[in-house]
Amino acid sequence: MYCFHCGSRVDENADFCHNCGQPIAQVQIQTSPMEKLDADGIPEYIGKYKIRRRIGIGGMGIVYEAYDENLKRNVAVKVLPSRLSQRAGYAERFLAEAHRAAELEHPNIVMIHDVGTDAGRSYFVMNLLSGESLEHLIAKGAVSTKDGLQYVIQLVRALGFAHSRGVVHCDVKPGNVIIGSDGHVTLLDFGIAKTAAVQENTAIGTPEYMSPEQCQGHNVDARSDVYSMGILMYKLFTRRLPFTADKKIAVAFKQINEPPIPPRMLNSDIPEWLEKIILRCLEKNPEDRYHTTSELANEMDAGLRVIYAEEKDRRLRGEKEVLGPGERWRYRKRLLVAILLGALGLGALVWGTIATINWLELQNNDDEQDQIIAGSEYIVAKNEVIINIISRPPEATVFINDRRFGTTPLKTRLQRGRSYTLRFEKYEYNTLETEFTPGEGDIVSFEVELNVSTYGWLNLVGPEGADVWIDEIYIGKLPKGRLQLLSGEHKLKVATQGGLISREFYVPKDRVVTIAAGADSTSKPPTEIGEAMDIHEAEDILMGGGGG
Repeated sequence: MYCFHCGSRVDENADFCHNCGQPIAQVQIQTSPMEKLDADGIPEYIGKYKIRRRIGIGGMGIVYEAYDENLKRNVAVKVLPSRLSQRAGYAERFLAEAHRAAELEHPNIVMIHDVGTDAGRSYFVMNLLSGESLEHLIAKGAVSTKDGLQYVIQLVRALGFAHSRGVVHCDVKPGNVIIGSDGHVTLLDFGIAKTAAVQENTAIGTPEYMSPEQCQGHNVDARSDVYSMGILMYKLFTRRLPFTADKKIAVAFKQINEPPIPPRMLNSDIPEWLEKIILRCLEKNPEDRYHTTSELANEMDAGLRVIYAEEKDRRLRGEKEVLGPGERWRYRKRLLVAILLGALGLGALVWGTIATINWLELQNNDDEQDQIIAGSEYIVAKNEVIINIISRPPEATVFINDRRFGTTPLKTRLQRGRSYTLRFEKYEYNTLETEFTPGEGDIVSFEVELNVSTYGWLNLVGPEGADVWIDEIYIGKLPKGRLQLLSGEHKLKVATQGGLISREFYVPKDRVVTIAAGADSTSKPPTEIGEAMDIHEAEDILMGGGGG
């Protein structure tokens, strides 16, 4: 294993790093493979609750949909697996989750109805939620800034309530958030939540969402959940995690030591004010983050008001508002209902109503052209081709002519002889774009193989206070720490007192590129420096004292 502080290899049994002398946190990664938890099978009853089906796996148990025969209602029952029931402390910790959640009566926190033990296995009963996890919602496609902010504000309010009761969640992530069909947010899984009495030198949680202090096993407070909220927002609005690696211990190392890629470099639609909020949440030092969720919620509220004001301004100017699929259907449904009610009241308007409905159907047909026809029998028209789109690995999001069609594998119908641009996107894989023209044959297969995304780093040396843009996105002033970038070609602009310097550069996989940007715009382009060059030599080049 490695020291989080200096990266030196250390003995697994060591308490302190031999190089820097810092304490070594023992990281316990909480994993629960489905095949292991499912070994218990599905019981007919747990306590007085009749089990219907298994609906989920959590870090501390299995969740079933069940029926309360006494109160005649559907509920969710979370059960501690038998393999964990035999381990010291697990049953107490499991029931402590139920007691913590039961004390937190808040509309955005899951409600606990009952707790008990059956055949030596502990369980507790929650309200059965309808909807889908935020994780699934993100995987299905981009969430609008307005919708995302509405989700986040509800979640932050729930965390703020828990913090006011002395509880830190410690496992805030999209998989623990349920979004109802009406947009209502519910926070789940207080299984590793902590109070003021925290065991030091032990790190428990999901490394991709853990704060630096949590990774190191230090005491945590509300600011640790703020950091996790920053990662959740990063994932929500970019559909990527800021820190990934093959091994969980390496992810924890990055949480402690590496800065994230600015979100707007991954999604230029993110407003600058939202990027600033996310990056402040992701500060390594807790003192530099929002100290309370109330501070964070207030800034999110202010941002949401900006969005509402912009929408109102567009309406006043008569600009067409871009609606999401759900919003567009609700708008059309209200319009149809209004027309039909008017027709019932005024028989003379029947033909006008029919004409209006026909017009709406024509508009809708234009929007839904070439959409997926999932699970249906295909009748192929003369000028159409059924295309079976497959990717390796599967579950890649498919865009055809910049319109989202769904995730692979999928089937859809396209016009024969027409040229299409297919784009495949999948988290942690490079985006693939290709041209396709359906030819002969009524049903054709189209297969692609995606390559895993790779990263490198940029060290930028230049005059203090110089403004920096990468790929046309402003990232701040120099000096900057080491920046993690997708491997490949990038564009750099540096504005100094001498003028604007611009150039292209290439970041190799898992390598560090150091660039010295000169202070005089009339000088030669920024110098790319080999990995072995000392930082002082780079500064010599910057000041004109060496480097050729």
